[in-house]
Amino acid sequence: MLAWLLTLPVLLFGALLAQLGFVLEFTGILCVMIYAVGKGLAVEALRFLAARKRLIGTLIFMATGVAVASTGAVETTLQPTSLLGIDFEAAGTVLLVMGIGAMILVLALSR
Repeated sequence: MLAWLLTLPVLLFGALLAQLGFVLEFTGILCVMIYAVGKGLAVEALRFLAARKRLIGTLIFMATGVAVASTGAVETTLQPTSLLGIDFEAAGTVLLVMGIGAMILVLALSR
């Protein structure tokens, strides 16, 4: 009986729930990165202290990617055709991945 009750909302709001999951996944990734950097700074790890400003820059870059991807997810749900021809989800994903790559490079090259 419960399965039948849950089927109706999924059919009605399936696309919205999928896009919400996308936004929550990216937000979760960003929160884990913020926690890891904050923890590294809190325990005064030398690598994190040496690269503090660059790490904060990569977090800002990643937050921008999450914001752009979230905007794209909402836009895709509300209006399936993009007026500008830009896929904001893809652009935000690229920014997020570039931010993660930059963070790895900053930590690898810091002394």
